[in-house]
Amino acid sequence: MKRMVPLAMFMAASALLASDPNLGTWKLNMAESKFSPGPAPQSATTTYTEDGDWVVSKSEGLGSDGKPFNVENRLKTDGNEYPYLSPWGKGTIVIEQANPYHWSSVVKLDSGHTLTSKGVISQDGRTRTVTTTGTNAKGEKVNSVTVSERQ
Repeated sequence: MKRMVPLAMFMAASALLASDPNLGTWKLNMAESKFSPGPAPQSATTTYTEDGDWVVSKSEGLGSDGKPFNVENRLKTDGNEYPYLSPWGKGTIVIEQANPYHWSSVVKLDSGHTLTSKGVISQDGRTRTVTTTGTNAKGEKVNSVTVSERQ
């Protein structure tokens, strides 16, 4: 019986973590990420938490100019459009989640440009890769891959 309690706790914790592998803190791996156009930020860490049926995204780090940034968004993965603030500018975002490990999003910037991202979390839950294409607020073509590691 004593062995069953820790096993039951482990199974319950695993079930909760499996519900949304995006939740938690992710640190950008600069060596594995590719930014086009550049320049890349010097660092970035994003934390995803739940607030009711919302996901709260908090990103902070140092921009390419060395200035700190701190951005917060409230998101849902239900395919509806929500306000969004990004490094590319203000706009809206629509996120659709195929399953807990795969999603896609479309960011429509106030500048009239659009960015599309496809994300995947590795099966072990340790790596998050997002490929982004489209046009940024400056009118530049974007083709970037960001790789983040769970903290």
